[in-house]
Amino acid sequence: MKIEPLLNGISYFREPGVFPCTTDSVALCAFADFPENSHVCDLGCGGGVIMLLLAGMHPKISLLGIELDEASAKCARFNIEKNILSDRLSVINGDLKHSGELFGYGVFDAVVSNPPYFSLQSGAVSPGSGNARSELYCDISDVCSAASDLLKSGGSFFVVYRSERLSDLLTALKKSGLSSVCLQYGVHDEGLP
Repeated sequence: MKIEPLLNGISYFREPGVFPCTTDSVALCAFADFPENSHVCDLGCGGGVIMLLLAGMHPKISLLGIELDEASAKCARFNIEKNILSDRLSVINGDLKHSGELFGYGVFDAVVSNPPYFSLQSGAVSPGSGNARSELYCDISDVCSAASDLLKSGGSFFVVYRSERLSDLLTALKKSGLSSVCLQYGVHDEGLP
């Protein structure tokens, strides 16, 4: 098991094959902005790293994660227990395509997600965490639809996505009835064009 210190005494305990803490995870949490007492859902929460980061940044929010992969959901639950956060964080092992049915419609102040961003045609599927990066089980349309189902009127959806797939994201947001888009671009490597 790998231990990654995060912030405010919170650590991420990760088994091999569970999605790591990445620049995207940190950038998403830095961009997400919501009132302190918000009820937040993490769609495709993996091992819970985004939930842990947000819990460390916002000590009064409550978070519920949904994760399809059983091993990742188990890892997220372990992280919640190990960091003594079970009073405000929890994880359901399930399919985000059924989020509204599982949690109720219009119940969250905010939804966050670091969804799969490689299309199946890209050939970018790899063993282990590759399932979390490629659209094997869901795509951006599924994620946006789930966010739309879960958000209260006036709620906020925060997502990190690859710039070359921006048109797919904007199309999915519009199709799901999510509007008022605010974009923030990020660069992983300053040496890249």
